[in-house]
Amino acid sequence: MLKKYYHGTNKTAAKNILENGIDLNVGRSKNDFGKGFYTTEDYKQAARWAGDTESSAVVAFYCDTDNLSGVSFSGFTSEWKNTIYSNRVDGVDIHIDKDYVEGPLADGKARQLAARVKHGEISKNDFFRQISQANIGSQIVFKSQKAISELKRGHIINGKEDE
Repeated sequence: MLKKYYHGTNKTAAKNILENGIDLNVGRSKNDFGKGFYTTEDYKQAARWAGDTESSAVVAFYCDTDNLSGVSFSGFTSEWKNTIYSNRVDGVDIHIDKDYVEGPLADGKARQLAARVKHGEISKNDFFRQISQANIGSQIVFKSQKAISELKRGHIINGKEDE
């Protein structure tokens, strides 16, 4: 089924994405679901990711994931928690072979919590509890060139959600 996805960024990066395509080598590797192109189905969430500045931009894409290999987490499951831990704390992407991974966002403090685990300040169970306390949205990360090639008709949205 064709769905609409949004990517929050800045105007320069948005223009580069539309002119040159998506580069999977750009961005951090220790995000919730590892390295990839992060999107959401929620325009307002993408706008928050972009920030509230004159240079903020949201890019919209359409994609049908039916022919892609992926993992979908329906909530704060133990597999979701272990995926976040593996990526954020260990730096190991256990779903590197997938085209996409989708599921809830970890608490916005996941990066700081991962550092606290590494320094022995909190336990793995404390990390799990704290990353799953808030229902702050969902995300889908496109991880492979195959997935990127399925993203269609990207365009920049100027300041408000389009239909």
